[in-house]
Amino acid sequence: MFTKAWCGTLLLLSLSGNMIGDVPAEPGKDDIQDAKLRQLNIDLTEKLGKSLVNVNYYFTLDKNYKVPEYSVKYLCPNCNNYHHQSIDSLIEDERPMRVPGYMVSEDEIISSDINVIPEWFKTIEVEFNGKKATAEIIAYYPGHQSVRLKLSQPLPGIRPLQFKNDLSGKRFIFYRAEEKAVGFTITRPFSFSAIQHLQGTGEDWVSTIPNSLIVNADGQTETLYMTKMQRLSDGKPLLPDKWPSETVAQRNAAINQLNEFIRTNCYPVTIRLAQSSSNKNKMMGGYGEEEVNEINTLGLKLQSGELLVIANMNARQTARLDSVEIKVGENKVKGKFIGSLKYFGGIIIKPENDIPDKGIELYPSSPVKLFQEFAWTAIMKNADGKLSLKIVPTRIDEFGDGFMGIINPIMEQRDKDSFLFDRQMRLVALPLGKRTITEERYNNNEETTAANFIADLLKDRAKNFDANNIPRSGNERNQLAWLGIYFQSMNKELLKANKISNMFNDGETGLMVSKVFPDSPAAAMNLKVGDVILFLTPENSARRIKIKDYEFRESQMEAFPWNRYDEIPEEYFDQIPMPWESLENSLNQALTQIGIGQKMVIGVVSGGKQEIKTFTIEKAPPRFEDTPKYINKEIGITTCDLTPEVRQYFQMKPQDPGIMVSKVRPGSRASIAGIKPYEIIVRINGTPLKSAEELKVGDKKEIQLEVKRMGITRIVKINLDAPGPASVFAK
Repeated sequence: MFTKAWCGTLLLLSLSGNMIGDVPAEPGKDDIQDAKLRQLNIDLTEKLGKSLVNVNYYFTLDKNYKVPEYSVKYLCPNCNNYHHQSIDSLIEDERPMRVPGYMVSEDEIISSDINVIPEWFKTIEVEFNGKKATAEIIAYYPGHQSVRLKLSQPLPGIRPLQFKNDLSGKRFIFYRAEEKAVGFTITRPFSFSAIQHLQGTGEDWVSTIPNSLIVNADGQTETLYMTKMQRLSDGKPLLPDKWPSETVAQRNAAINQLNEFIRTNCYPVTIRLAQSSSNKNKMMGGYGEEEVNEINTLGLKLQSGELLVIANMNARQTARLDSVEIKVGENKVKGKFIGSLKYFGGIIIKPENDIPDKGIELYPSSPVKLFQEFAWTAIMKNADGKLSLKIVPTRIDEFGDGFMGIINPIMEQRDKDSFLFDRQMRLVALPLGKRTITEERYNNNEETTAANFIADLLKDRAKNFDANNIPRSGNERNQLAWLGIYFQSMNKELLKANKISNMFNDGETGLMVSKVFPDSPAAAMNLKVGDVILFLTPENSARRIKIKDYEFRESQMEAFPWNRYDEIPEEYFDQIPMPWESLENSLNQALTQIGIGQKMVIGVVSGGKQEIKTFTIEKAPPRFEDTPKYINKEIGITTCDLTPEVRQYFQMKPQDPGIMVSKVRPGSRASIAGIKPYEIIVRINGTPLKSAEELKVGDKKEIQLEVKRMGITRIVKINLDAPGPASVFAK
């Protein structure tokens, strides 16, 4: 973005108060010396000054009394770059967007088109010599990025320009500009310094000074250049009266036509996700900190009948996809998931019922072929189930390298709501940013992507759809991936102490392994306690997970009050937190978001040496939060099998018997007998328990349970024949 401070040129202040451009002719290209050029600038200012005016655009709130979230731009002739100003700041400061204008009749002006919609204008004011008059747009010149204005009343002292072909003598560029709110005029010798051949189109272009007059030394005017590039194939410049134009009515009709087309092919879409069973409220960390259960977005109907839905969903979110609802007019149509783009934040949905509209054509070629062409920016979003839409004129004249080397048009509004259409209503670019491999907290992914690249991806779905990023059913919806470690996040001091600071990029730290689970991917790679993980990245990809201490943290566990456990009243049993660290830590969440089955590369420091290892993301074993629970109504407890993290906490071997008490019903026989959550029942009536399903009372009148709490075992006898206090004996 350029501001007026970028307009660097040598300026001299004349006694009359005009700024005179001191721009010397290039040596060998013009025989007029600096002094003569300065004098010529003064003469031309005198002769043409009465044809130059200021056009002031004042803005207001839109029809919904909201500030337009839009930036206006003006192509400055002095720096040959755009000056951008946000409409909200102009409204707040009660100041106009000021651009130069050229009088072409007693009451008509040609001025730069700043590309906004009329409803945002409060008024258009033309200023000359201290006098002001309102004006309105009467015509547009799309090929010249300009408009024709008509004054509400003539301004005294105005002298319209007279354009003439085939001027005699040398030609010069003359223009008016503004530097820090001070107006000035500049004269330069006219020449096409270089011819630029645009690759991909075969067209030749020359650079020109935008918003400038082509004149001779006598002040006779040949034409206006309103853009900074001219196509050589256009031949001799046309007089402004010959420029192709469109009336206000024609412009409005084109906007209405595109508006109707978009509304019949773009729909509000609601994606609903099944409730997650994660234990995030008991964790710290940047990944998965906020659970999303509903995504409101947009779907664009393609000519295949499918919808391209803007949704940057990671594998964990997509696994929980429960339903897709498409709002078509007043009707709701269900959608079926077809696939997710591997590299971009979009999914393909098939409506269960056909939507009788033609669909949107994706522009088939590089957007470079539309260089200097008029286009439309459609600002649209899902606003509470309704399509919010604004259509703003624009011009395709700047490009940038995007993700995967895609050449993307640079849009005036670089945000997640802007879509670019050409005059044939083909989609040229859309806010389909690159798919993030993890749900980074501060990710701001709103990159515009050329539609032709997406069209090419859709031709080979087997290659460009992500097989790991799909909806799942049952327990697989909440399936967690794991590496099989507990870890300690590193900081700068720990990195220095371990003499590995030089192995990290700025802002990145690492994870020190504090525990390795048996039969895990980490164990298979021979990771050891004390090893430091440097990085993780999907195989055959340069997109690594950035390990930062504020995003990858071990669970913040407080010391569990086992020594005062008997003091806890039974009505608070449900509020007791787990005493062990959950498997659902920030590292495993990140791996889940990448997708189970994805091959990964991991960098590790072990014994002071860096090693590169590979592994495949695997499903985590059942964890306490989602392992099946069994309710025993007779004694009033809920139990489950011992999961790996529970066995690790209690230092139990895989073959050790026991089941976990996950819940105790207040007032039950178990509660009266003193059994509490997170205790382990090792045996029933002397029989070791290998599974929670084995805790069965049958027709017995009394049972004897061997209960363990932190290494201390006791025998609990429960009389099932009659309610009342149970006999408890310490073993």
